[in-house]
Amino acid sequence: MSGLVTGFVANGTALSAFENGTLGLSFGGAGLLIAYYVGIVKVLQQLGIVVPGKQAPPVAGISSGALTAGVICSGMSADRFGDTVHDLMRRCREKQCAGRMDSTLKGILDAVLPTDAARRCKGNFFAGVTVLQDQGPRSLMTGASDGPGGRSDLISTLAASAYIPIWSGRSLFTRWRGMETADGSLSIAQPCPPAVEYCIRIASRAPDAPPTTIGDTVGAIARALAGLPAAAAGVLKPALPERPPKVAPWRLARMQAAGLDIAPGLAVSNSVFDSATWTELGLIPCDPDTCTWLEHLGRLDAMAWAETTGIAQAAARKLQVEKQNSTKAATG
Repeated sequence: MSGLVTGFVANGTALSAFENGTLGLSFGGAGLLIAYYVGIVKVLQQLGIVVPGKQAPPVAGISSGALTAGVICSGMSADRFGDTVHDLMRRCREKQCAGRMDSTLKGILDAVLPTDAARRCKGNFFAGVTVLQDQGPRSLMTGASDGPGGRSDLISTLAASAYIPIWSGRSLFTRWRGMETADGSLSIAQPCPPAVEYCIRIASRAPDAPPTTIGDTVGAIARALAGLPAAAAGVLKPALPERPPKVAPWRLARMQAAGLDIAPGLAVSNSVFDSATWTELGLIPCDPDTCTWLEHLGRLDAMAWAETTGIAQAAARKLQVEKQNSTKAATG
């Protein structure tokens, strides 16, 4: 789809875009690390960037980042999103989801997305899908349609964007709109929606983390298919602060150099998990304590970014003005 970009959006600052209401959101692939995104979405709602039930900002995503984008554009609250993710993790811990995640996701999406989700998402939602063809895989960005079957098509689009071969289903690919497709992250990195002043690029992996190896991925899929628990449950995780510390300049520079705004390692060090364990958390459901820890980590990173850019302060001022205006209106 023309107009979509995958890199840095440099024609404005995050603060001015927030004040002008012209921010866009980008969520990279995350798998079951979507628990980290729950904390971020809660902060975006707290800041007023995302307002449940109202027109969502333009949002793009791939894989479980597309799922997050779909939740936002459909008007779901951050708390409902969190409950849905925790329910997914619980189901997958109790009854193995690996190898049939595609059908599990479709069932959950059908249960939680509002009936008018396609109408709400039309025009401001974009998902990345990898299309398999004779010439090789190609990326495809697509939106939502509110025509007949629009909600069903939205659900199948979200599931197609998140279809990881073998892990999601026993086939190497899925059928979507008459094409053979697979996970969007196989061909797209960090898509941003078009026509935004600034795109907040959100990822689930630290920019300086070692790249995911084929061995790590294959090993994690094998453990998932065997129904084994994530190794992260046995890792001693440090207590996280309630408030984010001040972001060190080198951490912010590292994020910007990688073309990211919010990712693990921005607020606090992400060295508690090695690369293989972090990769595994994307494919094996986290235990309740680890899920809560990941969500809190996402909240800290998002708030650290908001405070560093001045958006947190601007949001507080905006809320104060709204309260004053509401009080004046109520007193006549």
